[in-house]
Amino acid sequence: MGMTASYDFNDLKLLPGVKVDLRSDQFAQFKGTSLYVGFRPGKGLIVTTPVQGGKPLSCKAGTSVILRFFANHLRSACAFRSQVTSVATSPYHHLHLSEPTSIEIGEVRNSIRASVSLDASVFSDFGGGTSCGVVINDLSVDGAKIHSEKALGREGNQLKLTTRITVLEQEDVVVIKAIIRSVAKPAHNEYVYGVQFTDLGQLDKLMIYSFVTTSLIV
Repeated sequence: MGMTASYDFNDLKLLPGVKVDLRSDQFAQFKGTSLYVGFRPGKGLIVTTPVQGGKPLSCKAGTSVILRFFANHLRSACAFRSQVTSVATSPYHHLHLSEPTSIEIGEVRNSIRASVSLDASVFSDFGGGTSCGVVINDLSVDGAKIHSEKALGREGNQLKLTTRITVLEQEDVVVIKAIIRSVAKPAHNEYVYGVQFTDLGQLDKLMIYSFVTTSLIV
C-alpha cells in the first residue's frame, strides 16, 4: 500500500467511531468491521469486537491482527499489525490491542486504474428494475467499465453492483453504488458502460484501492 512510516499512533489523530477493518492472519474466520474507541500511549488502543450474525466474534488474548483504516488527518490509508492483549465484554464487547511499532501509510490516488475481470451482479433502476450478471474491468476507486449483455439504462441511471474481491488471500463481498456516465454498444451485441462510483464507504474504498494496486503488480 505504501511505505512503513515512523508515525506515532497519536499522529494519526483518529476520532472515536472511525471504522476499522480488523482481521487475523492466524484465524481466517476472525474478520470484520470494528469501531475505534480510544488510545493511551504505552497502554495500547481499544476497538469494538467485530460482529457476525448479530454476535461478537470469538477471540482470545495473544491473537495477531491487522488493522486497516483511513486517517483523514493524513488523507491516507493506513495499516499496521497488532496483538490482542485482552478481551472485554462489559460495558460492551471490545478488544484491547497492543500499540503498533510501525504504521504503513499510503496515499490513495483516485487516478490509479487497473485492467481486471470481475464477475458481478448488478441491479439497475432502469425500466422499473433490471438485474443481471456483468463483468467489471478498467477499475479504479472512482469508477469502472461494465460489460453487459443486457441494457442497464442511459446516462444518469443508478446501479448497485455486488462483487467479490480478494486481497492478500482474503475474499470479501463489496456492494457499490454507481451512476452511468457513458454508454456504448460495440460488436457482438454487448453493452459497455462507463460508471462512476457514488457513496463509496471508506473501507470499501480501501479494499478496492488495495485490489487495484495489487492487480498492477506483474
